[in-house]
Amino acid sequence: MNFWEWLTITWDSIVKNGSAGWIITIITVWILRKQIKQNEEFNRQTYEMQRRVNAANTLFQWSINSKVEETIAKRVVEKFGEDEVRKLLNEESFKIKKEHYEKISFILRNANININSNNCSDDSNNSCSELQEVTSSKCEDCVNKDMIELNKEAVVLLRAYVMHYLNNLEVLLLQCKISTVDQDIFFEQLKYQYNTRDGVMALKKVRNAVGGIEAYPAIEWFCTKLEEKMKSDILEKENVDADNKKGNTFIDFLIKILNRLK
Repeated sequence: MNFWEWLTITWDSIVKNGSAGWIITIITVWILRKQIKQNEEFNRQTYEMQRRVNAANTLFQWSINSKVEETIAKRVVEKFGEDEVRKLLNEESFKIKKEHYEKISFILRNANININSNNCSDDSNNSCSELQEVTSSKCEDCVNKDMIELNKEAVVLLRAYVMHYLNNLEVLLLQCKISTVDQDIFFEQLKYQYNTRDGVMALKKVRNAVGGIEAYPAIEWFCTKLEEKMKSDILEKENVDADNKKGNTFIDFLIKILNRLK
């Protein structure tokens, strides 16, 4: 008896016993269940691919739309103390270090504000007037001093760049928070927002002064998750290094034994 004859006889017995309908139903349900799982996996993979594409496109747009002035303003303001941040947000005149002023002088020049802080002690007729356009200090007061006072016009301009940067970053990271983009890609590409040396994360002092998590919930969420991820990565690396060290110690021990046997 070959296979097909056995199958025919078995099927006739099943039909006679009235079990054919149940078997067909079970097989049909199994096939449908398998098809549903395959469709779910396909949809999941398609969704994940779309999130990665969205992440790449969003970060690309963020990159090409980012302004040099905003980046410079961010780096300088992150060095400010709480009192300087408060005066910046209130658009009050205040003094900043010369090294910081030299960095934001690029911003002031692009805003068509003439400056010449490097030559404030020269005898040139224009040096004092040019400096006083962006500072409220007299020329003789700024010579050989470490601080330069910004007038309100310069403060307003600096504040505008900082707030514009934060608002754009909030919109960007909102997409990460609601998972319309791949979060791992965002964490990898935007981890520069965290300064490991002083713990500054995306103008934290400014965000706290404005309202913290209520003002910028997406940035607060991202910074918290990013910090947790970076700590987790460090611990994981330390565990791997420790395991490798143990393995190397065992290998060194075997080498010593083999050398003694020679």
